Amino acid sequence: MARPHSPTLVFEVHGAVVEYAGGYDDWIRQRPTQPDKEESGKRRAVGKQKSRKGQGKKDCPRKITFNEAKELESLPGRIEELEQEQKRIYEKMSSPEFYRNDGGKIRQTQARLEELKLALDEAYDRWEGLESLREERQ
Repeated sequence: MARPHSPTLVFEVHGAVVEYAGGYDDWIRQRPTQPDKEESGKRRAVGKQKSRKGQGKKDCPRKITFNEAKELESLPGRIEELEQEQKRIYEKMSSPEFYRNDGGKIRQTQARLEELKLALDEAYDRWEGLESLREERQ
């Protein structure tokens, strides 16, 4: 004499408990299609991976790279060169003879002075940024 199957309780994807008539084999035949379950599992797995990656980078400050370290070493010399050129231009412009030149040469020298000012500002900012990276890791 065959024994009647008791209902099967199954935990679904979103945590719901569903009762199926019959045993395991009956549930296999009645259950929803697998692709939905696989896709939602993949989405959850991808979401977890993204959150783990983001957390690791926020907690750990970035190291200074080899190239950045070399750049940091060379910046004081580069800044010195720019400041020396700026000093020479200021000395040249302080002479009354400089303003006896044509207007084109004067404008060209003033433009170079502005370029030097911008280059110095960028170099100092870069130096400060690289120095802070190096100090964070010590």
